[in-house]
Amino acid sequence: MKIIIVRHGNNFNKGDTILRIGCQTDLDLTERGKEQGHEVGEYLKKNNLIPDIIFMGPLKRHLQMTEKIKSIIGKNIPEQLVNDLNEVDYGNDDGKPEEEIIARIGKEALHLWNTQNIIPEGWPIDINTIQTFWKDFIPTIAQNHTCATIVTSNGIAKFVLNLISPKTRGNISPKLKTGHIGIIDISANGDIKIIGWNINPN
Repeated sequence: MKIIIVRHGNNFNKGDTILRIGCQTDLDLTERGKEQGHEVGEYLKKNNLIPDIIFMGPLKRHLQMTEKIKSIIGKNIPEQLVNDLNEVDYGNDDGKPEEEIIARIGKEALHLWNTQNIIPEGWPIDINTIQTFWKDFIPTIAQNHTCATIVTSNGIAKFVLNLISPKTRGNISPKLKTGHIGIIDISANGDIKIIGWNINPN
């Protein structure tokens, strides 16, 4: 079976101050973000990846992205809210401008978070809890569905790659861009293979 992991669309317009938005900051999608939901839906239709269920996180950006995807692929597809698909907690940096955060932790710390999942000082993120969630969740989906879509945020999505062997995964950067998708394949014996990551559906 296949699982399509979708990061929500844009929360900021060009010229806006970019904020570090985690689970404490619940913003709406911009108009461009909603368009990205449509683009994901069109991609799924075009590539015969229509899910039999959609799982999504509890934030407005997750719910609105799901709504836009379903408006293209079919509103009757079942959906299920999963609280563990919420974004991570950036602590006192949640909701603050990116420039201010870089001034505090440095560009290198942010680069290591984006590329190696190394948590910057002060971010109360429990990697073990996230990885345990994915380890338990993916087999459960595979047992009950043939194709599923998961709508979440980058801080959660990127840790699904840890279920895939480094040899198979290669040098993929774990950060999932807004409005982009990852596709993983689950074989009959439970092996997980990456089909694509950071796919731009547009």
